Amino acid sequence: MSKLSKPTVLELPYQKEAWNLYNNMLNEVERKKRTRENTDDIKFFITQSIRDIKQTLNEGRTEAIRNIDLELESIRRSYETEREYTNPQQELLQRQDFDLKLSNMEDTEFIDYVHNRIDNGNRMENYEFQRVKASSKERGLQDRLRTKLAFYAEETCQGQEYRLTEEYQEKEQLREDIQVLSTDFLWDYSVLDGEMSMTPYQDSMNGALDGYDVNVQ
Repeated sequence: MSKLSKPTVLELPYQKEAWNLYNNMLNEVERKKRTRENTDDIKFFITQSIRDIKQTLNEGRTEAIRNIDLELESIRRSYETEREYTNPQQELLQRQDFDLKLSNMEDTEFIDYVHNRIDNGNRMENYEFQRVKASSKERGLQDRLRTKLAFYAEETCQGQEYRLTEEYQEKEQLREDIQVLSTDFLWDYSVLDGEMSMTPYQDSMNGALDGYDVNVQ
């Protein structure tokens, strides 16, 4: 979360709506006290307001996560569409050439090829990676190359390269931020010190009516 601006998660509509409900509750309680409304009526109002805030946060979070999931899926589908080959025949020939290249390698040459390809940052297409992985197993070299290939697959998101895009990562981070923030509290952020703060709105009854006791029949 950036220290220079309020985190995106706190700018979501349901977060703002929950804060509005909370502030309106506080203002309304003070108004009711000034007009000397019954204590029990004010307590009922506070209880109902707390329920409304909780519902707003829970439903808002559920909807926000659902929307983000749809957006993430849209990015994935868009990526899959972009990966469709404009020249399938040429792609097939390139794959055949690559398969032939691998099959002609001795084991030591194959191992050197894998290490050099990964260490030099020469990205493998998903097909190439899968064939290298399969070939290492066929050659009985999977134990020697497992760590190398696993690290490469994780770092490059093989077959899921869309996960490396800024748009995808931002949405994924927002989803995580939404899940982290408990709906038992209202959250705020101090731009000055870069820290999150929480307000236990469910304790709003505590102290709200200290010294106030009006029961008009």
